[in-house]
Amino acid sequence: MPVLTKKTLGLFERWLDFLLTANNNSANKVVLIDFFLKEFTKNTKEFYRFLFYLENILTSKKQSHIATRDNLATKHINIISPLSDRFNFYEEKCKLDDICFKILEPKKYKKLSREVLRYKKNSKKIIKQGSNILNNLLLNKNYEFILRGRYKNIYSIYQKLQKKQKKKINSLSDVFAFRIILKNNNPQACYQILSLLHDNFNVLSKKFKDYINIPKINGYQSIHTSLKDLIPNLDLLIEVQIRSQKMHDFAEKGLAAHWLYKHQISHFEFQNKFFPAHRAEDMVYFFSFEGDLFKMEKGVKIIDFAYNIHTSIGNKAKSAIVNGNIKNIDYEIKEGDKVKILKSSFDRVKIKWLEYTSNKNTRKKIIYATKKYGNNLQATN
Repeated sequence: MPVLTKKTLGLFERWLDFLLTANNNSANKVVLIDFFLKEFTKNTKEFYRFLFYLENILTSKKQSHIATRDNLATKHINIISPLSDRFNFYEEKCKLDDICFKILEPKKYKKLSREVLRYKKNSKKIIKQGSNILNNLLLNKNYEFILRGRYKNIYSIYQKLQKKQKKKINSLSDVFAFRIILKNNNPQACYQILSLLHDNFNVLSKKFKDYINIPKINGYQSIHTSLKDLIPNLDLLIEVQIRSQKMHDFAEKGLAAHWLYKHQISHFEFQNKFFPAHRAEDMVYFFSFEGDLFKMEKGVKIIDFAYNIHTSIGNKAKSAIVNGNIKNIDYEIKEGDKVKILKSSFDRVKIKWLEYTSNKNTRKKIIYATKKYGNNLQATN
């Protein structure tokens, strides 16, 4: 990897801090994905280089890196890997997936890597052979197309075996796969190619999926078919996907991208339930001292955060520890801050606190508390 500038290194260290600080739970996962989606969209080239930065850390022999390896590997699998898929950094994603799988499940990795060794060793040869066969078949019929072939990496094979509750690799139909993308946007041409493949090769009918006629719930369209003898003497089924250029563009870049469907992350549902509906760039992301990640509107103060946690915490708030330093309740929280609310044993809210915040929810709770308790509130700032 090229030498990093001070600015880029600072960006990477900030991203790394977010990954390592956040606890591994489902709520944090959703907010982390939201944060990194915002960050990577603004810094796509840096995101690509960040993958190599992560690889260097995950394979480093430094004691400080070894100490964080399991946590970072888990965060890559849960956060960075699906985003790499979304941004089409497939090769780098697969390499890191396998590194992290080896770190997190060394025995399973070793066993599976032995089983796939003969396929992996010949993967380039098999893809080239399959590409030549499909190219010749389609060119003879004068189709204009793009052909892509790929071999599934070890971690993806492991995931598929787990999902299908299978033990044998040759029970899978997509260890090797080819994608035919037709340059014209005529769906009927996809079916013509399907007929051509089925006329020339043996087909496993139960693996056939017609997502053109019946699209997936996210709008994804393609034909998937599995061929038994596309590659002579190979004891694996070969998956072939057929789609038009328009279908492919939608699958790769559309708002209802395959990534959202595949990972089944209820991202928008979570946001609407727990957070105000603001654009990501209008939000600030920060941590509790316990490692929970929060997302609130920019300009959020300590008092807003306290009331966001619970009304009783807001009423009792007196200050906070932010990144190891004491801050008043009117301190504006910055991105990446680590915040611990300090509270008294009694309610201390007063009408003056309205000067500290413009947050509607906070102001409503302050007004309610001061009206409810009136002169019975104890102490002063």
